[in-house]
Amino acid sequence: MAARCNISVGTAVSIIRDIIHAKCRKKRPVHRLYPAVIEKRRSRAWRMYRRLCNEKYKNYVTTDEAWFYLDASQGVRDIYYVRSDGLPEEVKKIERNDLHPVAVLVWACVSTHGKTQLHFVEHGSTITSGYYIEHIIEPFIKFDIPRLFPGDTQKKMILHQDSAPGHAAKGTLSYMKEKKIQVITPTEWLPKSPDAAPMDYSIWGILKEREWANLEQDVIDHALENWPKRCRLIYYGHGSHIEHLLQ
Repeated sequence: MAARCNISVGTAVSIIRDIIHAKCRKKRPVHRLYPAVIEKRRSRAWRMYRRLCNEKYKNYVTTDEAWFYLDASQGVRDIYYVRSDGLPEEVKKIERNDLHPVAVLVWACVSTHGKTQLHFVEHGSTITSGYYIEHIIEPFIKFDIPRLFPGDTQKKMILHQDSAPGHAAKGTLSYMKEKKIQVITPTEWLPKSPDAAPMDYSIWGILKEREWANLEQDVIDHALENWPKRCRLIYYGHGSHIEHLLQ
């Protein structure tokens, strides 16, 4: 921030503290897990491991959405600022124009059979069940599944998605059942578990450095190969974080 404004770090800190009246907060290195979530992760991890082990993960397609930022501010930040709403209009205007990067929400899916097209969520849209079905799942069923799982192999395909409201809605699950798409249900999936979702722990991070079209299949295969191992680690870690076990 200081370099972008061509001022010293000390001056930037003073402005944040004395003029904008913001407080600096350090981001948590990992997501916070509460006891109830830890127990659900532990109780579901072994069943998930059994579903994926012995190369059964090759029958799965794993999906997710992620935000991508289109200006120079893209990147992981270790700090953020908490402030009151009583800012002058001039500061609010600067904040709107300069401090918020342009972002797009992208949905994608990978498997050992290949990857889907990227699906871009319309700006300002909320991924409700209806939007998810019409703009993402229907094109996925029409164009991606026949290409990735041709013929009778479609019967073995299982869809993995997280428990976001649009994914877990009754309307979405009913539509999947109607279309005979096997899916991991919200009661089966591990809550708050990006460390057990290949798109989160691998693919999205790689896409910050290369284009989707240049994402090699062996990179995808490596991420998916680690999937059952991570679920097993969560179980043996009693549902807690596993980052220290991966080093």
